[in-house]
Amino acid sequence: MANFTARIISGDEVPWVDEASNTEASRLNPDPEHLPSYRKITIVAGAATVEFRAIVGGVEAPLDTALGGDLFTAAWAEWSGISPPPIVQTSGQTSVLNVPLTSSNVGHFCLSLTRPNGGGMLIHFDVEE
Repeated sequence: MANFTARIISGDEVPWVDEASNTEASRLNPDPEHLPSYRKITIVAGAATVEFRAIVGGVEAPLDTALGGDLFTAAWAEWSGISPPPIVQTSGQTSVLNVPLTSSNVGHFCLSLTRPNGGGMLIHFDVEE
């Protein structure tokens, strides 16, 4: 189990709607008080950037000096298209990631974020125009 959490700073959390009607809640979860949702990143003017931040011990985006040598590593677990976009980690702050996107990156993505002696987690998001 991971000893950290992470979140996406960019985009919106939107409800998942039923493809058949496009107006009703998804049939994935029939409870109207707990509707399923997903993270939507919208491409505006041909580009967007997704920012991820890890949280360790209640501190969001700690500097590498505070991580005791257990730095973060990110890799793509799933991506849409021919090749995935680059993952840019901030020098001295591996707990902050940026992913530049273009119109060619429309689709579903899953980022794997891990750290030695700290486990890992998968973060899903969708890119739409």
